Amino acid sequence: MNDPFLPLAPPVADNRRRAHRVFIPARVVLVGPQGRVEGRVLDASASGLRLELAGDVGPDQWRAQLEGWVARDRDLTVRARWVDRAGGDRVLVGVEAEGDLSQVIDRERAAYGDLDRVLARPAVDVTALGALAARSLAEADGPVSAFIARYNEEVSTPRAEYLWGWVLAALDLTALPGGRPDLADDARAAKFLGVLLDVVLDDIADGGASPEEVAQACDVVFRGAAPSAFDPWRARALRLGRDTWREILHICGRFPQFERLQGFLAFDYRQLESAMHYAALLNRFPFAANTIENTAYQCHNMHMVASGTIDLMTQPRLAEEDMGPVRELLYYAQLMGRVGNAVTTWPREIVQRDFTSSFFAALSELSGVAMDRLVTLSVDDLRGLEHKVQAERALLQRWLQYRDHARQVAGRVRSLAAHAYVDGLEQLLFFHLASRGQK
Repeated sequence: MNDPFLPLAPPVADNRRRAHRVFIPARVVLVGPQGRVEGRVLDASASGLRLELAGDVGPDQWRAQLEGWVARDRDLTVRARWVDRAGGDRVLVGVEAEGDLSQVIDRERAAYGDLDRVLARPAVDVTALGALAARSLAEADGPVSAFIARYNEEVSTPRAEYLWGWVLAALDLTALPGGRPDLADDARAAKFLGVLLDVVLDDIADGGASPEEVAQACDVVFRGAAPSAFDPWRARALRLGRDTWREILHICGRFPQFERLQGFLAFDYRQLESAMHYAALLNRFPFAANTIENTAYQCHNMHMVASGTIDLMTQPRLAEEDMGPVRELLYYAQLMGRVGNAVTTWPREIVQRDFTSSFFAALSELSGVAMDRLVTLSVDDLRGLEHKVQAERALLQRWLQYRDHARQVAGRVRSLAAHAYVDGLEQLLFFHLASRGQK
């Protein structure tokens, strides 16, 4: 099974020769006697590939490192078949494998079919989800309603009205089983406040704050520093974030496993800080964007590992033998949630000029448009890029891999209904898809 941090393998269709789409690598590196030549794959068949390279190649044998296939097939040895110079430094190269690629392609085609079957399931009705979100928001009380009221009065952003109800509905869907029923409402409140805090920091990080300002903002929220260095709007937002963090600790402090797990909760929020810092760095240095780091760091602003830690704090007995698998499961949950968010929020983000999402890293890789160029394109030009669908499909294919990993890990958990949790994660994807353009 693929490593979740491998580069994306994009879906490419060649309808002239076959009816099914095949996943092939976005980029290829040829290694041979004359050195290394990098390029991208234009087309694939069972017998070979057609490449576009940035430099010349000779007739000698080359070894192609196919990024998208490396986990399953290691290095594939290929032999140059023809070279066709197309002008300038652009070189088209045909290569044939010394082994048959058909098995590789068949596996990719099967995986693509699995994705189509998942997406063909009955979707969440947009209207019904909107009604559920509205009802969840209307029924909110206690600290949830109090902090929503403060946010609306002191900070409010356009997406918040829909977002809070959506979050409450999603939290009900993805609660980790096994906690004390009498603590379920308190756990839900703490998790919601964590998401609200996340949104406060995210809006600052994505709103043009420098990495240094993001670090200062985190000091205000988590370590009680004064927000005197910030403008009035950000200062109000950060005071709200600081009070939210204190309320989270106050609520969780009553849970039976708080003392044992508070170190994990602090660690989880440190990862949230790292995600915000990384987002600010990408806004300053967009050319540094890549899918590997985006996957590793940005997923932490989904708050799903922290939410799982809060749920575990409500367990009457902590099953230590399951802690490793459960935290691994929570991490895959976070990766799945991040994909659902990325493929549905990019229409808002191109308007707001927020290019920190993994969607844009994927779009850059698949389109061949460097990130420092991508961020200069107009909204209309970005909407017009033909690789948008490919980027979404490639990320959704990655979601499928995460789901499969999560199912495997769930089978190792004995103390709670882990497969029911993964069922909720699958439904969460459809919550995301039904909320496109709303949050």
